[in-house]
Amino acid sequence: MRRQHVPRLILAILVVACSAELLVTDSSSDERNRIPHQNWVTAATRFVRPEGVELVVRAGDHERSIYRLHRGSIGKIGVSRDGQRVAFARSLSRQSDPLFAVCVIDSDGSNLRSVFELSDVVGEIAWTADNRNLAFIGASSSSEYDLIIIDISAADVRTVIRDPVGRGRFMRLTSQAWAPDGKRIVYTSADGRILTMDTTTMQKEVLGYGSDPTWSPDGTLISYRQDTKGSPPGDYVTVTMLPPSRLKRILRNTTSIGDVARGRGFFIGPALWSPDGRFLALSRLEGNSEVPRPYVLEVSTGTLTPLPIGSLGDLRSLGGAATNAPDPPSPSRSGDRSPAAWRHPRSTSSAE
Repeated sequence: MRRQHVPRLILAILVVACSAELLVTDSSSDERNRIPHQNWVTAATRFVRPEGVELVVRAGDHERSIYRLHRGSIGKIGVSRDGQRVAFARSLSRQSDPLFAVCVIDSDGSNLRSVFELSDVVGEIAWTADNRNLAFIGASSSSEYDLIIIDISAADVRTVIRDPVGRGRFMRLTSQAWAPDGKRIVYTSADGRILTMDTTTMQKEVLGYGSDPTWSPDGTLISYRQDTKGSPPGDYVTVTMLPPSRLKRILRNTTSIGDVARGRGFFIGPALWSPDGRFLALSRLEGNSEVPRPYVLEVSTGTLTPLPIGSLGDLRSLGGAATNAPDPPSPSRSGDRSPAAWRHPRSTSSAE
């Protein structure tokens, strides 16, 4: 009987179609149910009529509005590692510099403070694990940008570090930039290098070229995306911070024929650590409108689980876990904001 041969072209197509799945496997709804994302805390903004914007904290299927601004904008959000505090940049209603105020607020809508003013902020705002210090990349009146670290533990805010990073489209700091010891920080420089800096000695170490570095909760790993100039988003990797240093690819960021057929694009943004360090949450562009959809990657197995669009709020702000179930807290009376009661997102008609 004559042996049937599969044409080489078909084999090549099959290899390309499967290439994006060599490191990860899409999981079923059963896998989705065992991911503890219902307790992960994120924050995002939402427009409210007629001209306002509100800051919304989300935990699982529940959310609460903690601050409302009638005119202006809110952005550059970071949730603390314990999920109890939120930092954000608020635009100021003045014509001269500075144009933004960095503010902090408790996740129940209380204790609003303005802690720093500047003309621009790039990336997100990062909390140390003890909630004493904030880090962000920003500029004052000049065109040069600095890595700025401030101590907000006392009534008088103190600038701890102001280190120049230059100016360029690559510079970025994520909401999970701090090591758990609060002494080391990781960020992307203006020329696209991933740098760690010891905030005590000011010593810096280059990890490679890429974008959006995040530090694991136990301090042993840093994750980032290996971007190169002029190329599509790169693969996601981790690098060990204990000797010997080891680089490991955890997600091949390619689009196969099967992905294109399903409307799946590249993964974008930072890979953010779950509070227990078992998972990484990241976004993937999907559909004709390229809407970011959240995915969760289990670090130990490489299992990749898609979650419903919008189920994790703004992933870039991911902090810690909710310490309590989303029971309605006492309404907040301080500042210009609505009562900070937990509600299901479907119960509001405001557009995100």
